[in-house]
Amino acid sequence: AEDVDEFMWNNPDFLIVAAAGNYPLGGDGTLGSPATAKNALSVGGTYGGTSAEYLSDISAWGPTDDGRLKPDVVFPGASIDSAGNDGNIVSGNCGSARMTGTSMAAPGAAGNSLLVREYFERGFYPTGTEVPADGFDASAALVKAMMVNSGTEITADAEGRPVSIPSMKEGWGRIVLGDVLHFAGDDSGLFVDDNSGGFTSPSDSPVRYQLEVLDGGVPLEVTLVWTDYPSTPAATTHLLNDLDLRVDGASGSYHGNHFYQGQSTDHGVADRLNNVEGVLVNDPTPGVYSIEVSPHAIPFGPQPYALVVSGNVAVTTGPRPAYLSH
Repeated sequence: AEDVDEFMWNNPDFLIVAAAGNYPLGGDGTLGSPATAKNALSVGGTYGGTSAEYLSDISAWGPTDDGRLKPDVVFPGASIDSAGNDGNIVSGNCGSARMTGTSMAAPGAAGNSLLVREYFERGFYPTGTEVPADGFDASAALVKAMMVNSGTEITADAEGRPVSIPSMKEGWGRIVLGDVLHFAGDDSGLFVDDNSGGFTSPSDSPVRYQLEVLDGGVPLEVTLVWTDYPSTPAATTHLLNDLDLRVDGASGSYHGNHFYQGQSTDHGVADRLNNVEGVLVNDPTPGVYSIEVSPHAIPFGPQPYALVVSGNVAVTTGPRPAYLSH
């Protein structure tokens, strides 16, 4: 996990996707390394097809040894058809294989991550139509933030027990790219800030964004991700550069990762463990909201970050203003 975090810190455009690991009927703290790496996109597994609403019975759970939320997301990993060795070492051919495991879920998540990267490279952001001049190379933090933002709450674990996001079983939910990628004509929109400058000191001024929720029938979701400086296995807490997410508006005031029954709750306290922070308001009251990203501790700066906002909103102020809704 330390090696993964170090590589990603030194190569901030490289997203490492790690399988959560397999453990019969899960269990707290069964997640394996390197899926425990804070910078990796850690992927658990659901059942396949119409049963993708349920966590697979082999998918390992968090938390990590210091209490961080993992896995980050889940994806179908049961009875997945894929390429496979045909058993003939001289044929040069491959057959197919059907397997179950988080090592089948992780490649699906990696493929979705590539689609997100291509979305930005081809210039679909911010208009929802392909404009090559708008294209840019997304950081790993932005791709990961998009994947987390796309997470949709599953129904239950393998034994039928309800689960809510975020949780140590499903992370931020099952990847559904249609819930975050914005295309022309969609009811919901997208705003991102791939902030490469970031913060150099905890005394730096917060970065503030202002938006207006236009339709309360579309969930408002805000996701903050940063690729953190590598820790050491000897540390008690592995988060080093600590940023905070706060959202204030007509529905209330929310700190990142302060959730109850699948959505953010008013007030709360700042998260001091995770380098992924989210705010989700399922039925936001229309009106003006502010988003604040602030530094709490920066021992190893500068610390860039990526912010993703999805919902039927218009961003009125911020580093990269853009109209989100259709």
